[in-house]
Amino acid sequence: MSNQKNQSPFKICPQCGFETLQLQHNIHYSCSQCGWDYFHNTAAAAGILLYRTDEILLVQRNHEPEKGKYDVPGGFVNINESAEEAALRECFEEIGFRPESCAFFTSFPNQYLYKSILYYTCDLYFIARVDNPSFQIDPVEIGDVAFFKNSDIDFNTLAFPSTQNLVRLFIDAGINIH
Repeated sequence: MSNQKNQSPFKICPQCGFETLQLQHNIHYSCSQCGWDYFHNTAAAAGILLYRTDEILLVQRNHEPEKGKYDVPGGFVNINESAEEAALRECFEEIGFRPESCAFFTSFPNQYLYKSILYYTCDLYFIARVDNPSFQIDPVEIGDVAFFKNSDIDFNTLAFPSTQNLVRLFIDAGINIH
């Protein structure tokens, strides 16, 4: 994970209009003119790893960041939504499939650079065993969806360090081996 410095989403203070914003500790923006504060805190994101026997499902991202690389279905947690609800919703929105249930597996910190703003995320991952699901992908979000044998996964093609960590941990845990 890079130690990239966060850039302010603001050029001027939204409260007083002066160019007096200061960045403290890479997350806290404050205005020396009027005292306005903004904390760019960690955002919650949730994903779901679908698996069967010795295969896991990966989706190819069809937008930036990391367009063309593989990930698990997932996205940001909405207001008034649990991480589990977000994982199931994102799975349905992206690939047209909603597992009946899922279980929390792990979490990892991540960084998500989107339109010049660096978002720090806490990626919460769930798992669900599936047998023969059918998919209807959202082509705006997803380029392809496929099951990959654990032994065939190229970690260099995975979109984010948190996704790489998830897949490694899952394979090492041996959960999907009968």
